Amino acid sequence: MGLMTKKHLWRALQWRLVLTICFFWGRTIWRNWDVLAAYPWRVSWFGLAASFAALAAQALLLAALWRKALALTGVELAWREGNALWLQAQIARYVPGGVWEVATRVLMGRRLGVSGRIMSAVYGLELGLQVLSGGVFLLGALALRTDRPPTFYLVLAAAALGGLLVVLAPPVFNRLVGWGLRVLRRPAEQVAATYRDMLGLFGGYLLAHLL
Repeated sequence: MGLMTKKHLWRALQWRLVLTICFFWGRTIWRNWDVLAAYPWRVSWFGLAASFAALAAQALLLAALWRKALALTGVELAWREGNALWLQAQIARYVPGGVWEVATRVLMGRRLGVSGRIMSAVYGLELGLQVLSGGVFLLGALALRTDRPPTFYLVLAAAALGGLLVVLAPPVFNRLVGWGLRVLRRPAEQVAATYRDMLGLFGGYLLAHLL
């Protein structure tokens, strides 16, 4: 297959993905139009602009964290192409099925010379850290409940912190991620991360959740 043929095929796949997403967006709006039309909209333009700014900052931060995790496997992508790959793959999340974002990353990664095994390993690392950092905010939400004494939450927080310090240890975390990828029938690849790397990535995902 010639270079131009591959280029045209890739462009056709991109347009097909965009049209598929637009179809599902349009179908959702059509099905909920009565609710949308009847809703008493009150727009704060400052709040809307601030929300978009926070969303953009979160997206760029998550892309940077993904590139950092990818670099731990020995693969380093330039800032522009790495961000472009991650951000474009995010669009595929809006196609029902839950697997298209990962499939898009694998497909786009192959065009840049990154193997599917590495993409799967980095996705497992990313997903694991997102779950752990999200769990911290879940504990914060639980602490706002008033049906438990304060000492209960202190014990819970201490246990959670101790558990995080253990789980973030690279040998433990890599084993858990490898087990999860095997359950999902995805090829596993070890990520050469130090404890400092893991703590840095975890802090980044905490900030992303805060945004």
